[in-house]
Amino acid sequence: MIDAHVHVWSKDELSQPWLVEPANAKIARAWTMNDWQLQAGRDWRAIVVEAVDSSDVSERLLLDLAGDERVAGVVAWVDLKQPDAAEQLKRLADGLGGAKLVGVRQPGNVPDAHSDAVDAIERAGLILEILTSPEGLHQVAELARAHPHLRIVIDHLGCPQFSNEGMATWLDALHGLGDMVFMKLSGLYGSNAMVASALDQARQTFGAQRLLYGSDWPILLLRGDDTYTQRLHWLKNALATWSESERNAVFDRTATFVYGLDRTEAR
Repeated sequence: MIDAHVHVWSKDELSQPWLVEPANAKIARAWTMNDWQLQAGRDWRAIVVEAVDSSDVSERLLLDLAGDERVAGVVAWVDLKQPDAAEQLKRLADGLGGAKLVGVRQPGNVPDAHSDAVDAIERAGLILEILTSPEGLHQVAELARAHPHLRIVIDHLGCPQFSNEGMATWLDALHGLGDMVFMKLSGLYGSNAMVASALDQARQTFGAQRLLYGSDWPILLLRGDDTYTQRLHWLKNALATWSESERNAVFDRTATFVYGLDRTEAR
């Protein structure tokens, strides 16, 4: 089984602006794969997702995790707005630990559909992961049309606002996304009823074969008193009426396909 949204960081990253905010004090320490495994157990592997917008930090992350069998892949950060973005990407892929590189994430913005950097990601066979709002999903649709073979992963179901109006806006944006756009069931912190409704809407619109599970560890610790195990148990209960094949897709097969894990492990 694959947890497709795990963050780890060292004490060197604790000066990051978002980590020094008082609201995030609960997670303002180093987090390792050992911390995650204590929660997830030994039956899981992780996709580790960058938490710091720095290609140098991503390079160190790849190196640190290179020999860790619990890590199925790493989604790194590259500044896609810079003219040397393709060179940054090549340095990560060719460096020590580069075999773990499965994608690049852009938190908070959608890259230009005609960016040379996006072309480089597609040529390298990597995924583009995007953290955006429902409003940004319209730009994702444009990006997907310009790159029909690029696998795009949207974090946290596109961050719907869990209100009647917010859900309507989010659902409208879902319908324009192409067949190579996938969504993570991660970072969903509304009421249980609203989240369950969003899961069902995503299933109807996308199909389970385009949905994948991510815990958002350790960020989830900021969202109430739930533990990793409690959130996973809740999600499994919410998906109890889905078929076994659909649940297997969410917890394993979709991530294996999207991140090319079969190819990565054969390197």
